[in-house]
Amino acid sequence: LLTHKEETLNEKIADFLEYCIVDACFNQKWRAVQEYDKAIEKEGSIVGILQRLQQENQIKLMEVMDDDDEEYTLEKSVMWSCVEGNLGRDSSGTFRRISQEDV
Repeated sequence: LLTHKEETLNEKIADFLEYCIVDACFNQKWRAVQEYDKAIEKEGSIVGILQRLQQENQIKLMEVMDDDDEEYTLEKSVMWSCVEGNLGRDSSGTFRRISQEDV
């Protein structure tokens, strides 16, 4: 069994609290910040808006789905009717109207 002088033990406890507990808390908070940043990265983006609208309008899209149409003409038409006039952030970060080409 190892024994420590009282002051050495107090130093080790202080080091443990400073370097293990505090660092662990900071690292967990930092990871949470990074995860939040990653989650909102698509928020407001054209891609994010299109994905959300696609999920919200799944029933409409399934009704017009045509496996033989390789251009997805009807699906794009439905999506365009859902998104027309909306603004979104493009890949450069600029806000602009969503165009039919984006769909």
